[in-house]
Amino acid sequence: MEYFCRDGIRGVFGRKLTPRLCRAVARLFKDKKVVIGRDTRASGEFIVDIFKQEIKNIKDFGLVSTCEMSFIAADNNADFGIMITASHNDYRYNGIKIFDGNGDKLEPNAIQELDDEIVKSFNRQGAEKTGLTFQDEKRSESAENTKGGLTNWQKHLASKFEHLRGFDDFFVILDCANGSGAGSAAAVFDALKLPYKIINNSPNGFNINDKCGAVYPSGAVKELKKHKNAIGFSFDGDADRCVMCYKGKVFHQDKLIALLAGNRKKIVATIVFNVGVENWLNERGCEIIRTEVGDGFVAGKMKELGLDFGAESSGHTTFFDVWKSNDGLITALKVLTMLKENPNILDTKIPLMPMVHRDIVCDKDFPKYVKDGIIIRKSETENVMRIDAPKNKIKTAISLAENLIKN
Repeated sequence: MEYFCRDGIRGVFGRKLTPRLCRAVARLFKDKKVVIGRDTRASGEFIVDIFKQEIKNIKDFGLVSTCEMSFIAADNNADFGIMITASHNDYRYNGIKIFDGNGDKLEPNAIQELDDEIVKSFNRQGAEKTGLTFQDEKRSESAENTKGGLTNWQKHLASKFEHLRGFDDFFVILDCANGSGAGSAAAVFDALKLPYKIINNSPNGFNINDKCGAVYPSGAVKELKKHKNAIGFSFDGDADRCVMCYKGKVFHQDKLIALLAGNRKKIVATIVFNVGVENWLNERGCEIIRTEVGDGFVAGKMKELGLDFGAESSGHTTFFDVWKSNDGLITALKVLTMLKENPNILDTKIPLMPMVHRDIVCDKDFPKYVKDGIIIRKSETENVMRIDAPKNKIKTAISLAENLIKN
């Protein structure tokens, strides 16, 4: 595809994600009923304004998480829900994620059709002016719940996790990455009377994911030390991923996936899921169904097989019994549920196969390599080559990667 990947369109705003491209995407939905939301990055309002100019029937929900936008699309009987976000990337990036009227991410064939239409549109039109001016000015925009009551999404979560009401065995640190997840996190934790503290919730348009959140969970680790019986959850900019911190360190995500799997016989994970953890799950009667990296692939495989739980090693976790999109807040509430049932479950010994991850700058396409535990793939959202390999094979993997780049 020319412009879309499995998770929509993403790129540096003004370069790959140009105002002209945003307008071309918006025009695909001009006669549809659309709901739209965004995270806190500086270019978000500008892009939303473009969509408002082009679409007749559109409602702006402001700062929301990606999962909340999925819910809003279904809750408002919309034809499409559009989320303006670049997820874990820094403020320079932005992107467009699209949900259908059921709150599901679009199927690959539907994404291909949209991509084809944009290519045709660009062939028909020359350069155009947007009529808008983007100002790089810092602003204070705290993502708080200021709507005078719970939103339908927040009510939905509070209802699903009513069993946690008043659970105070753990003090919870929520690192919201100066993104859009703080409003619902605060509202739901308040509704359930759970003890918590939010950190990194002073967005100014340029500090989203900046040395905080899921990509930099050290802030939550540091905060844990100030509180007794504390546990930390670090979200990314649109709050669709969650990294957990416990007992002064980052908890291994694949171990967390294994514990969240509970007594399930099958779960979905990706090709980079740790083999040692997989063996531990297999011994307990749980089969891992692997997919390509990407939460859209995970959710698609869950849907195909009728499974209710799937996750990525990067922190995307999906529970269909709560909602059909991955969400950091849901993950945090599921972990608390697990801890309420078994306070010592996070101390479970799960053996890991030592793995090493490396990123190499790479702007060319190449065939994915998956063999003997070595995985080399091109990122869909950044100009980097991702390398994952067992510790004793990392030199071999880097050599293979360098050859892929040369060829």
